[in-house]
Amino acid sequence: MSNNGKLTIGLYTNDPVIDDYIKHELQGMNILSLQDNDPWEGCQAIMLFDVDYERIQQLYDIAIKAIDTTVDVIWYVENENVEEKQRIEDELRVRGAHVRVEPVEDAAHILGMIAVYEEARSQLDRVEKDTQRVAESDEGKAVSSTRGGFFFRGKSDEGLSEDELIEDSELETEARTRAAGILSLAKDTLQLKRSQTQVSLPDVLENVVAVAGFSGAGSSFVSWNLARILEKNTVLVEGRKTGTLAAWFGQDEEHVTREQLLETHCGTSYTEQLELALRAEKETGRRELKAMREVPKVLVVDCGQRWDMEVYKRAAVRIFVTVPDPQYIGQRPDIEAHAYVLNQYPEGASIPVSEFEKRFNMKFQLIIPAQPRQVMNSIWGNRAWVLMDQENRESWHVLKGLVESEVSL
Repeated sequence: MSNNGKLTIGLYTNDPVIDDYIKHELQGMNILSLQDNDPWEGCQAIMLFDVDYERIQQLYDIAIKAIDTTVDVIWYVENENVEEKQRIEDELRVRGAHVRVEPVEDAAHILGMIAVYEEARSQLDRVEKDTQRVAESDEGKAVSSTRGGFFFRGKSDEGLSEDELIEDSELETEARTRAAGILSLAKDTLQLKRSQTQVSLPDVLENVVAVAGFSGAGSSFVSWNLARILEKNTVLVEGRKTGTLAAWFGQDEEHVTREQLLETHCGTSYTEQLELALRAEKETGRRELKAMREVPKVLVVDCGQRWDMEVYKRAAVRIFVTVPDPQYIGQRPDIEAHAYVLNQYPEGASIPVSEFEKRFNMKFQLIIPAQPRQVMNSIWGNRAWVLMDQENRESWHVLKGLVESEVSL
């Protein structure tokens, strides 16, 4: 939930008219209008409504990524290819998305009616006192009339097409009724799925330490070094897709994936007490959380910038990493961390740590000095930086003690 207690929904429609309509109908929720490349960070659900056939693959990719990162999906996208439409909807249903079941072309019809009705009504409000008709362009595309409702079915690259024009005031009622039905079902589905999710997922992942941070702050670096100094049987886990950690450790196809770890409870051996699972095809999803809890080892999970993932939210210990960069002032995550780390703090800095704590609204449990040469040697030598200096190791005792006190197997 957002700070104001309302459900936050990301809306992909590619149509501002439909956006405005849905926002009006869902006034009890926070609605964010999103473009194809916009992140859905902070959303509990996304709704995908569109009749643009060329965007279906892009929207499908968005839906799959959202599902895999614990975001509920409501899908209502038309496709002129019936077989492809069925295949995509079946795949989304299997993955847990809510797919509206309607006859072919109904989505295009309904959304077209909504769009035209709203556009016509807004134009009529402005001209009804001194004109009887409204023209959309110089080409004379009829949009609406005070004598009743004109509706176009279908959509062209320039907007609503004029291939089929209907004059029928009863159609307005049908459009409003059916559109309201879609949104009502969407709200019911969201509430049901949220309650089911809350019941099915473990409240706390008692064996998980999750590390996240701002872009470039060093969550991977902190994850690795923390996992290295723990004295319990530990697995360093990639929480996102194969990335930084795998590159550092030279992980290839022979090494254990996160999925394999959750099945076998064994990672790639690194030291006597540390194993690795640094390869993954996708970000950690909700379906992996129960399996994580069943692994009889401490899992240190690198979440990178994704502190919105459930694995971070439900971890027994959450660690957040930042750097002394003013661009991150005022961007403190809503979810509280158990420990905050200030990384890359320069020796002899004129600004004291206390000032950064005030500006970032964080109390730092660990200050990591900026030592680029030593860090480079650590990464290229594949040896944890924290082990290269006794003073470094002692400064990490706060995090180590926190993990040992909070984590249980």
